[in-house]
Amino acid sequence: MAILTLLPTGCGKKQPDTLPADAGPPPQQGSAAVAGPESVAPPAPAPRAATAPVADVPVDLDALTQALRRFSAEKRRVPASLNEVVAAGYIKALPPAPPGKKFAINPQRVEVILVKQ
Repeated sequence: MAILTLLPTGCGKKQPDTLPADAGPPPQQGSAAVAGPESVAPPAPAPRAATAPVADVPVDLDALTQALRRFSAEKRRVPASLNEVVAAGYIKALPPAPPGKKFAINPQRVEVILVKQ
């Protein structure tokens, strides 16, 4: 029965139930304590380059697929190319494909995919 009296009580650290009146609000968990109004603000994130390389620009295949599916639903056919979708006004212009790739239409799934050139 001695084992029952040795129940774990946590890690041994106990936080005070109350804070002194002049302590101010408790610090938020995961943030550093701030000294006061004269403290320095955290640095701003580095500005993004005005033009990113084509390889770094993600192609939104979902948006292209949605436009393709709207075209297909309204015209009741799958277009021969994405140029038809652009000409019909469903897309303003095709974005550039990543290097070494080109856009293609998967007619079975009615979706835009990337394939090797």
